[in-house]
Amino acid sequence: MELDGIEGYARYWLREPKTLSFEDMLEAAADAAYTITKVELELQGNTSRADCEHCAGEVSLLTIPETGQRFELAGEVPAGQSLRGIFDVSNWEGEHPQITLQTPLDR
Repeated sequence: MELDGIEGYARYWLREPKTLSFEDMLEAAADAAYTITKVELELQGNTSRADCEHCAGEVSLLTIPETGQRFELAGEVPAGQSLRGIFDVSNWEGEHPQITLQTPLDR
């Protein structure tokens, strides 16, 4: 874990792949008297398409092979690709989080 009170950020890394819960992240931050203002994730997974009840249509997904967790990708991303990068997370405090590729990383 890395904390910088001057710059105002906290970073942490997981040693083993684990399913992420944005609700648990918000609760842990509140318990420590922190406020989350931005969430970025470094992820590697496989893209696919599926129906989304919130969007009332088909969306792009990134599935993390080690955990099976799926993240909705903002925008149109072709299915069947391996994708690794740093993603911005929007609506992490709501019921419909989405990720947007910020920085692609080499595989």
